[in-house]
Amino acid sequence: VGLDSALAHLDGLNVPTHNLGVYTYTSLLTCCRDPREGRRVDAMRRESDTASTGHYWSAMVDVYARSGDYRGAESVLDEMVESTRREHDEGRGTGRPLPAPPLAAYTSFLSACHK
Repeated sequence: VGLDSALAHLDGLNVPTHNLGVYTYTSLLTCCRDPREGRRVDAMRRESDTASTGHYWSAMVDVYARSGDYRGAESVLDEMVESTRREHDEGRGTGRPLPAPPLAAYTSFLSACHK
């Protein structure tokens, strides 16, 4: 679909795109055609100060995996651990112990390695 089409659809529904929830940002990642669009979604999420989730990061790894960029996917895994730690330290996380990256993230990573 592409990110621009997805954002245009949300705009057509009069959904304000300046402050979406983490589940919407995760869904937008599934519309991305390439890592550049995925990074645009991540910039939007950070700009709105929305905390991430394991599902969000798994979707970001998948954006890189679909393009066959295993180094980029690996970088996202590292970024996920750092971001989760930072959000936890800032008190924006769940308050629970830091979670390990979800299995789906590693499945997507292995898919990228295969390509």
